[in-house]
Amino acid sequence: MQMVKNFYIFRHGQSSYNVEGKIQGHTNNSVLTDRGIDQAYATADNLKNKDVEIVISSPLRRAKQTGNIVSKVIKVPLQYDERFTEVNVGVAEGMHYTQALEKFGELYRKWRSSKTQDEDICFENGESKRQFDGLLGIPLLEHGLMQHHLVPHAHRRQTLAEMVGLDDVRAIVFGCVIGHCLTMLNC
Repeated sequence: MQMVKNFYIFRHGQSSYNVEGKIQGHTNNSVLTDRGIDQAYATADNLKNKDVEIVISSPLRRAKQTGNIVSKVIKVPLQYDERFTEVNVGVAEGMHYTQALEKFGELYRKWRSSKTQDEDICFENGESKRQFDGLLGIPLLEHGLMQHHLVPHAHRRQTLAEMVGLDDVRAIVFGCVIGHCLTMLNC
């Protein structure tokens, strides 16, 4: 009998850059708002009885804040893994969405697109969605093989099962900290 692993994937709570309409990417200047802190506590409440063994977070401040709240409430260790850091959007990082649209026009529209043909679009000094998505499978597989019920905090567009390609992984995805099962979106 194969063991089924549960991965609970959630995005950080609302951040200052979310409210300001800025593109976050790798920037470490964005922090949780009061609402974001409340959302992190709500996520922790959703995970209390799920037998979670570890929370894995990006080292970015907004993710660390979320992971710290969740791990403390559910009383499990918190581990940081740089491979869960949000997509590098290069020269567009920190720009307001309207500035990016004005400066980059069609490139920005295509980068925001969910169309498969636009997965290789990237800004100067940044990553494409295809490059970014390809990076997540390895750490998830590595952590999954360590026999944990994991809670990686990450920004990814596909479910874990799709990315890692394992039939014995059930991916339950918490989108934007609300607790609905859905395909994870970088919202």
